[in-house]
Amino acid sequence: MISRRHIESCAESADADIIFFDTHFSEKRTSPSEYSDDFPALSEDAALFIRNSLPKLKAVAIDSLSIESAVAGPAGNFPVHRTLLDSEVSKERTLLVYEDINIALLRGKKVKRIYAF
Repeated sequence: MISRRHIESCAESADADIIFFDTHFSEKRTSPSEYSDDFPALSEDAALFIRNSLPKLKAVAIDSLSIESAVAGPAGNFPVHRTLLDSEVSKERTLLVYEDINIALLRGKKVKRIYAF
């Protein structure tokens, strides 16, 4: 589980437009049963921190199947998704959420611009 502490430990996150969570879990894509079960996800506390403490942030991206636990999400009415996407949580903005992406292509590179279509 990706916690608030993980995000706070990265000083650059305060100025980021997008945060990529590179968990290396996408390497399990060749094994569907492993890839779709018990994947890394954000904790609800991490989602709240992102939404309330990173005002410049526009998007989050993760290399696992979902930004939210497949177990805890449905059991709790998807609190991570709701926190990141619901305009009731923050009147200022909602965030874009990119899931199941191949972040490996970005490893070791300094990303200056990202275009989403």
